[in-house]
Amino acid sequence: MKTKLITIILLISLNLNIFKPENRNFHPIHLSFTTIEYFDKQKEYKILFKIFADDFELILNKIYNKNLKLSEKKWEKSYLKPINSYIKNNFKLTDNKDKEIVLKFENQEFKEQAIYLYYKAKHKTDVGKFRVFNKIMLDLYPDQKNLLIFVFEGETKALKFKHNDTTKEIDF
Repeated sequence: MKTKLITIILLISLNLNIFKPENRNFHPIHLSFTTIEYFDKQKEYKILFKIFADDFELILNKIYNKNLKLSEKKWEKSYLKPINSYIKNNFKLTDNKDKEIVLKFENQEFKEQAIYLYYKAKHKTDVGKFRVFNKIMLDLYPDQKNLLIFVFEGETKALKFKHNDTTKEIDF
């Protein structure tokens, strides 16, 4: 009985990759959080991505063959290119006319073992209908989930993205 239990724990652990050196700070939940808020007076969107730093480092280092240390207090300027490229390739917001709302990097910070990436987008929107593509971190963990909160003209809606469910339409 004890051998079966050890075998099961070992198989689960291997499946979750916790014995890999890059996962030494393993956390059992694989989530990213995104908030989008539209400010009508400024015709501007503010977008915030919150991603676990260790996971984000892992995916960026694998994709771009880099050695980024995102948990360091001061980032090198060279970090921004792979980060912005990753966000651009894995997150898209389009309006009701199928026009992409282009994100511009504003700032970043590290806290609570997470990377906070702040973006903004100047874009006039007449109708509150959008398409959101969110594949952030979905190519790293099979149990990854991406939660999104969207605030438009005082109304708040939430979306959840996962594997094979990366594009959603939202209507306010």
